[in-house]
Amino acid sequence: MQRLLLRLIGVFEIAGGLFGLVAQIERLFPWGSMPDMISALVGIVLFALLLVAGVLLLEHHAAGTRLSRWLQLAQLPVIGTSFFSYALYAGVRLDLDVVIQRPLSLLIHADIGRWHWLLALAGPHNWHLGINLVALAALGILRWKRA
Repeated sequence: MQRLLLRLIGVFEIAGGLFGLVAQIERLFPWGSMPDMISALVGIVLFALLLVAGVLLLEHHAAGTRLSRWLQLAQLPVIGTSFFSYALYAGVRLDLDVVIQRPLSLLIHADIGRWHWLLALAGPHNWHLGINLVALAALGILRWKRA
């Protein structure tokens, strides 16, 4: 069962990494502002690392497990404030978000086949903070493998 879950994590990392890498390369052209270019370049590096981590995880390399842990940790937070926004999805997402406004509300977002990278110095009008539950579960599975 554990091997099947690790393969599933690897497949989603490869798929999300590949499609996210293509999306970030497309985002580079036409040349935009400097912050957009920097964000796209960081996204290219992250999605390339996800692709490599998925391949190494499928080949049962210890480096793939370590790299996958770090990249799943990077996918945990979902932040949207008026001065900073951050989100990283590769493959699957199941977000539990708290919308911080009156009244407080909880939102759940779910997607399969989702790849997204957001790093911005601006964000939505309504603040929300959340956690990617799929990344949390994958992180737990990857930690369980080490034990």
